[in-house]
Amino acid sequence: MTKLIGRELPKVTVMISADRVRAAVDVAVPWRCPLTDVGAAVRQNVATALHRLAGLQVDGVDVTVSKVVSETETTPARVLK
Repeated sequence: MTKLIGRELPKVTVMISADRVRAAVDVAVPWRCPLTDVGAAVRQNVATALHRLAGLQVDGVDVTVSKVVSETETTPARVLK
């Protein structure tokens, strides 16, 4: 899948049992962003989306910051012709 979309992160793994779900999310975070704030926001947004869109009870969302990237890595370069 990495070759197909051209990137490794974010990556999500979801385990569903009946009407319950648990998710693991790996993310890259730009340098100088507060990791705890980003982790909390990702956790809340994923839990809310799973509940609202899929109607599942969310048992938990585990967030792992797998990579801290520089600002130049987060914004792709554009070439104007």
